[in-house]
Amino acid sequence: MPTLKIQPIKDAYVCNCKPDETNPNGNSKVLYQGQFKDCFDRTLIQWDLKQLNNTIKILKAQIHIYHKKLYLHGAEKHGKLAYFPVLEDWDQNNITFNTLPKIDESQKIVFEFPEKEGWHIVDIVEIAQKWSDGSLENHGLYCHSEGTKSTCVSKFVSSEGDPKKLRPFLLIEYK
Repeated sequence: MPTLKIQPIKDAYVCNCKPDETNPNGNSKVLYQGQFKDCFDRTLIQWDLKQLNNTIKILKAQIHIYHKKLYLHGAEKHGKLAYFPVLEDWDQNNITFNTLPKIDESQKIVFEFPEKEGWHIVDIVEIAQKWSDGSLENHGLYCHSEGTKSTCVSKFVSSEGDPKKLRPFLLIEYK
């Protein structure tokens, strides 16, 4: 079965605490997703899927994003990570909390926060199939959390992170 490993063409994170900044901690090598005290961190990530034929059947589509650390308030994690298709184009260098693109909330995918350092894998086969067949324009994913109470945020390696072998990718199997 043919398999593709696709690196992101762009990624960034934004936060409501610094609503006019891209990668508000000044580091484009990491992505944050979740809630840190009163701040809500959101990640956007996109892959170029032009190499896929719109007649293929996607059998597997998984985001692999390397989880470095889970920040918690107290000993328990709370909430979940949520992923949505983005409906508008966005600029990796100029995206801010105040300029977030529209998202499709009807196609939400929810996963548990990862607990340990390692690869966090998110299954997006239905969304990827729609991107491939053209029924959903590919502007990437919007990633945030829901049900968090204070601090529960994951730190991930971005497409500019080090070492290169820990950078995110989308794994697709198709026929």
